[in-house]
Amino acid sequence: MMQLAQELKTLAQDLGLAVVVTNHMTRDRDSGKFKPALGRSWSFVPSTRIVLTIGEEAGAPGSQRTVCLTKSPRLPTGFQETVDIGTWGTPEQSPVLQGDQI
Repeated sequence: MMQLAQELKTLAQDLGLAVVVTNHMTRDRDSGKFKPALGRSWSFVPSTRIVLTIGEEAGAPGSQRTVCLTKSPRLPTGFQETVDIGTWGTPEQSPVLQGDQI
């Protein structure tokens, strides 16, 4: 798994692109506790980490998520933004949330 991580980093650097990897949470079979599906060691691989959470505000549309920057070598962490994952924009940019038809 770590060799794959190194290859992805090399591709990103050589080709000047971003690699997005998701590490979903799953339940441990024995304890029932949540754990990262790719394992704890994978958490040390990415240089930038964002966490998506489902919008918790009352009446929030189903496609709204809160994005929080939790790890970055270039930007201060803790920055949060609400996005509409149906359009990949902020709620103000979303034609669906503004009542327009797509």
